[in-house]
Amino acid sequence: MEFTEDGHLRMTSGEQTLDTVMVLTPKDDGFLIALRLIGHNTKPNCQGVSADFVAAHFIPFIFVRVSGHVLTSSMLDRSLTELGPPLKFNHGGV
Repeated sequence: MEFTEDGHLRMTSGEQTLDTVMVLTPKDDGFLIALRLIGHNTKPNCQGVSADFVAAHFIPFIFVRVSGHVLTSSMLDRSLTELGPPLKFNHGGV
């Protein structure tokens, strides 16, 4: 991921790049990250999936919460319904 000078978030996977606009909003002791896809480079991602397919199935919201050394992340659809179980990432410190 890369934050660009024009305020966009660029995500890269393999040859594919997706350009998005991101808005963070505090919510329920965490943050709701709203992503809007504004463009892509038409190349396949690291799994060989076309940019058009990724764009058609783009996840518009992510909810994240940090508790101690654990970051929990959930992908959400347009109605803010969770898509699958949340992912947990542990950080043991520096």
